[in-house]
Amino acid sequence: MSIVVVLSPSELLAERIVAQRFSNQQFQIIDNEYLEERLYSAIQPTLWENHEPLLIKHLDQAPKSYITTLIKVLSQVEKNFTAQNQLADKKTLDADFKMAITLSSWTGITDLKHTLQSCSAELVEIKAPKYETERKKFIQDVFGMHSKTITNDSVLVFLEYFPQNLDLLVAIINQIAQESPAKRIDQTLVQEYVSLLTNDDLFTLVDAITSGKRRLVVQELIKRRATLEPMKFLGLLRSKTENLIKAQAVVENQISFEASGLNRWYYNNKLRPEIIQRWTSDRLAQMLQQLQETYRFVLNDVGAGTYALERLALTFS
Repeated sequence: MSIVVVLSPSELLAERIVAQRFSNQQFQIIDNEYLEERLYSAIQPTLWENHEPLLIKHLDQAPKSYITTLIKVLSQVEKNFTAQNQLADKKTLDADFKMAITLSSWTGITDLKHTLQSCSAELVEIKAPKYETERKKFIQDVFGMHSKTITNDSVLVFLEYFPQNLDLLVAIINQIAQESPAKRIDQTLVQEYVSLLTNDDLFTLVDAITSGKRRLVVQELIKRRATLEPMKFLGLLRSKTENLIKAQAVVENQISFEASGLNRWYYNNKLRPEIIQRWTSDRLAQMLQQLQETYRFVLNDVGAGTYALERLALTFS
């Protein structure tokens, strides 16, 4: 008998854990309308061998009658399973009863918890992260479920955009992990995905500068003059410039792609040949130098910093 119960603040994360526990098998999802009928039919030992795992979602939101029925069913399953084990040769008993349950709280259903424990259910409890260190570990752990690691800078990007919404955070992590072949997720890749999902115009401005779209740069600067975040913008532009330097070295066979440390998805989608070709080594070096000077202006004088930032954007577009 295999019963897994996942208590999690994120339903998407709970589903991910359940899928891993049952090796991504298909589930029968049990709803309120047919609960008693489907559960009682599923507990017959003769059906165990070919039966798909049952999945009950949002159990803590179910009516009391639902919980009462489930307790009765689980008690009967335990009796049937025990009897079946006593009669059958354990080496040939391949049939098994499988169920997964997801919920966000045990409040009001502690009697069910006791029943599950008596059935030797596996209880997985994920606490909602409250502090920054807990949120960082949460992000790293979710990537770990996909056999991925993530850089510290990338974690900070997630914390900036998604400090509270755990389901949205998990959805984005799942998407990045599934679509990116890289084992280690870097800051550039995370920023690009986040920009698509948040419609952050700063990425539009950075891409316009490196692509040489001067008219679009002017439009973006005018639109964002009062709201532009200088340090965030300079950080994104510096990251893009450093990646252009690496991509240029790859194109000129100075280093291998593997040695560059670039993400393959990012390289193919954001560092296209026409963008790389418009930049010389000298011009990229000038960009980095002027970025450093602009940083100093921004830190020391807001007015002069804004002017220096606009000059930087126009000079290199």
